[in-house]
Amino acid sequence: PRLSVVPGLYQYHMGEKKKGLSMLGVEALTLTLGVVYWIDSNNWFDSYNSLGTEIAESEFTKRFNKANDLRSRSNHFFWIAGALYAYNLVDVMWMGGDAMPMNAQVEKKIDLGVGFDADGRPTFNLVRRF
Repeated sequence: PRLSVVPGLYQYHMGEKKKGLSMLGVEALTLTLGVVYWIDSNNWFDSYNSLGTEIAESEFTKRFNKANDLRSRSNHFFWIAGALYAYNLVDVMWMGGDAMPMNAQVEKKIDLGVGFDADGRPTFNLVRRF
């Protein structure tokens, strides 16, 4: 579904409001912090590159290490955001596939999904309701 593109929207729509809002909030926070640390890292690295030759080596090292630390933090936040996005897809496709929205009134006649057979191999499922 289209709602699965943004972590938390599908869960919110399916009636799991706390889970949906939590996922949406954490995803927004981690992406925001990742971008903020990335921009700050670039600023420190630009500051490092613009130092003249008359500056002490300790100042070079300080700015380079600060830029490196900030970039590392940025990467950690982006990894967390990616992991939450992956969890969201797993939650939508495998763990929440049978749920119907609380306000659903019309039952689907055809349903397409992904599942596993008895041997654990992935399968595509096509269900036709009469």
